[in-house]
Amino acid sequence: MRMRHRAIALSIVLVTTCTGVNAQEGTEDRGQQVLEEIIVTATRRDTALQDTPLSIGVLTGQDIEDSGALHIFDYWRMIPSLAVTDWGFAGNRFIIRGLSGSSGPETDESLTANYLDDTLLVSPQGLFTHAPSFRLVDIDRVEVLRGPQGTLFGAGAMGGAIRMITNQPDVSRSTQTLEAQVSNTAHGDLNYGLTGTWNLPLVEDSSALRIVAYHFDDDGFIDDIGQRQDNANGATTSGLRLSATAQVTDQLDITAKIAWEKMELEGFNFVDPNGKPPVGLVITDDYQSALMTDEWRDEETILYNVNLNYSSEIGDFVSVTSYFDSKTDAQLDISESINVFFGVFFPAWGIDGFRQKAFMQELRFASDLGGRFDWQAGAFYSDMDFDRGTVLPAPGFNAICGGCTGLPDGEETVLVSDVDDERRELGLFVDMSYWFTERLQGSIGARWYDLRRTASEVATGLFADPNLPVATREFDNDGINGKAVLSYKVTDDAMLYGLISEGFRLGGANEQAAAFLCNTEQTFDSDSIVNFEVGAKLQFFDSRMTFNTALYHAKWDDAQLLVQPRCGFSVGINSGGVTAEGIEIETAYVPNDRWELVLNAGYMNPTLDNDVPDIGAPAGRRLSNVPDLTANLSSTYRFPVLGGRQAFARADIQHVGSIYTEIGNVGRPRIELDPYTLVNLRTGIEGRQWRITLFADNVFDEQAVILCCRDNGEFTINRPRTIGIRARYSAD
Repeated sequence: MRMRHRAIALSIVLVTTCTGVNAQEGTEDRGQQVLEEIIVTATRRDTALQDTPLSIGVLTGQDIEDSGALHIFDYWRMIPSLAVTDWGFAGNRFIIRGLSGSSGPETDESLTANYLDDTLLVSPQGLFTHAPSFRLVDIDRVEVLRGPQGTLFGAGAMGGAIRMITNQPDVSRSTQTLEAQVSNTAHGDLNYGLTGTWNLPLVEDSSALRIVAYHFDDDGFIDDIGQRQDNANGATTSGLRLSATAQVTDQLDITAKIAWEKMELEGFNFVDPNGKPPVGLVITDDYQSALMTDEWRDEETILYNVNLNYSSEIGDFVSVTSYFDSKTDAQLDISESINVFFGVFFPAWGIDGFRQKAFMQELRFASDLGGRFDWQAGAFYSDMDFDRGTVLPAPGFNAICGGCTGLPDGEETVLVSDVDDERRELGLFVDMSYWFTERLQGSIGARWYDLRRTASEVATGLFADPNLPVATREFDNDGINGKAVLSYKVTDDAMLYGLISEGFRLGGANEQAAAFLCNTEQTFDSDSIVNFEVGAKLQFFDSRMTFNTALYHAKWDDAQLLVQPRCGFSVGINSGGVTAEGIEIETAYVPNDRWELVLNAGYMNPTLDNDVPDIGAPAGRRLSNVPDLTANLSSTYRFPVLGGRQAFARADIQHVGSIYTEIGNVGRPRIELDPYTLVNLRTGIEGRQWRITLFADNVFDEQAVILCCRDNGEFTINRPRTIGIRARYSAD
């Protein structure tokens, strides 16, 4: 309660101070400072954010620098209707507008499309799987497209799309930037980070090379009393990006990119409120876990991309060729799961190796006719392969079950599983726009898709189905997703719009162990969504204030839900449907040439349309892992110091509402997690070539429960208070 009062008090002070400065400086500043125009490519064209009839949350490069964001965990609370869940060992999930299909540790098939520039980063279903994510280093902007994007972005974008846009090579000048960061985390120790960016023109005004390198070492803050490890959840991340561009002719340019990142997690952000008293592991602190075996996760991703752009008198042709290879190896303590099944503690662990490869080719043409009518069309092809191997060793298990594993003592395993998942997607899309008058525009779009998938699994062991040692499932769907938009410019500073959009997702397969032990279907069907949305984009006070809002109502038919019934495994089922409703509000205001205020908020309410008896979930129940409210207030004040140098002070107040951990009442308990509020403060000074920033994240050291719970009630928490300094030097 004290935390909420402090945050509310701080926000009142910020707003009051800002209003006071505006009143004092009055007319001399009015009209001199305007909000910078933001250009987005959400429609596959360059358009101004305020002129784009679509709900888009944008984080600019300046926003990233001022807020100190280095990862999606640093910025998601700033974007309305975006939520990120962290299952630790199971990776991250990105949820837009409350479309969350998973309540357990397994990740359901992606509802959000994740992009690095124009390359789709796929997130398949699985225990340790998630879409590869790159650090926010040398990023131009992040675009969060809310609502189904099935026409321009394909099958994985039912909830929306997140696009991370990198800075491109600059052929006009040479630049170098070095940055270092050191901080200390409460309950932990020192963290540090180093980044470097070099832009090197090769042939003047014709070609250039851009190199980005980084390394971060984040210390842990949770002590594992079982393995006797302090700060056991540390992490290191290293990355490298190489981009080269060549202006071959006045009309043709080619850009090639290689992006590599490797992350090593020494442990996960779980704390244990209960411990394991039967084996002497007693919890005495809020930042402790009690594991009987080590936990860790290693990820490595490499991406290759070539973009070809050809400009003609009638339009632009774009070719995007991409290939990525991502692999994950992880180990998880499953001792508590064995205890749940058999009532005895002994060390047992799960080893999982996951690899995903994907080749993608997209061709598109966007007209530039200069009249009332514009159109674009394209084709997309992808060939993806996902391989996963799981081993659950349990030495000593024969003594409990009377030799049930059929293996010699010391070599016992309860499950060995190998999954091969091959997918192919073909899509053809078209989008047409027409200006009926100078202010009224209509657009329609459609995408034909053909999706094919073959999933094969070989499983042995106690948890495998003895009647089905090899399972092969095939899926094949084709259809059309549509979109229609009508927008009206009431004035040059006010636009209203309405849209209808559709999305689709292919069906999936349950793993053998889950289907066998839970006595459920081997497969579940595809699902689809129809979204109805109205919105407004407004500017006031000579472009010193923007106010954008969107109200939506979506029908998610045959919604795939990945749930945990009594058997203890995650299984996919189709519900009778889900209705998702909500509102987003984003506003920014610069009262004068020093202050900027940003206030964002989103309300999400996705609920079941029908009872789901298998998991004890009644109609009207809210989906899991979805906060009902997210809100962010940011205030930045800039002022001259020390002979014209620029200083700044910034405060961010981020609020996340209550979350339910499960959809049903069968299996894991349905728990409501408390809302929480985090406060971050930063101040700094910069010259022409340098910048120094002091920061304090989670100022009041709030311990927020992000997700709950594992078998012993362990829950994921946020990073404690972290105080540090960040220094940057740039040279031309």
